Amino acid sequence: MQKSFVAIGTVAALTMAGFAYARTQEARTQEANTRETETHDAASFASEEARESYGIGSMIGQQLQRDVAGVDAAAFLEGLNEGFAGQSRLDVEEIGAVLEKRQAREHAAAAAAARELAQQNEAVGSSFRADFAKQGDVVTLDSGLQYKVIEPGQGEVAGPGAVATVHYRGSFVDGTEFDSSYGGDPVRVEIDRVIPGWSEALKRMPAGSKWQLVIPPDLAYGEQGAGPFIAPGSTLVFEIELVEIS
Repeated sequence: MQKSFVAIGTVAALTMAGFAYARTQEARTQEANTRETETHDAASFASEEARESYGIGSMIGQQLQRDVAGVDAAAFLEGLNEGFAGQSRLDVEEIGAVLEKRQAREHAAAAAAARELAQQNEAVGSSFRADFAKQGDVVTLDSGLQYKVIEPGQGEVAGPGAVATVHYRGSFVDGTEFDSSYGGDPVRVEIDRVIPGWSEALKRMPAGSKWQLVIPPDLAYGEQGAGPFIAPGSTLVFEIELVEIS
């Protein structure tokens, strides 16, 4: 049974919360024996341990509020209290089932959001590529890859399995740069192990040349995108300087 995001992401936090809660309750009980009311500012805590415990609980609460949608605070605290007491109205299988259901719902929502974002980015990219094609000296291949020769080269052209040494700069269609090798050494890449748009271009570029590439999403990172930086459905723009082939 696959563990849910909540189960994985908060087990350690809940363990700490358990300790903090129990110790905080003990400290507050001791305080209640000596005074009728309790204020909630930090200065009112009877011990440093109580202050630390409260701080841990507050941080966990803020994290849940920020990162985990759809948490009923009252039900959460009730489950936490009963867990400390060794009780639960849901057995392990039932807890696993409800968390798996939540995980499936979250995954479905995330996938739908990614598809919608991909469609929006694909529309923007399609418009950009249509405008780029109107510029002089732009070549559009059958695959959809577009390139423009900035500086021609006279060296050899790479074959399958070759290693290319390149300088490059990558940006989105709005001009925002997301990666670059300039400012450092050129990088070595296996031309059969890069995104399809790069691979196709590098097999056409003579060494010593510099091209501008416009790569549609199906030749880049598609509907999945890449990490937190490249969104789903993104058209990417690269300047690639092919230093040498080996």
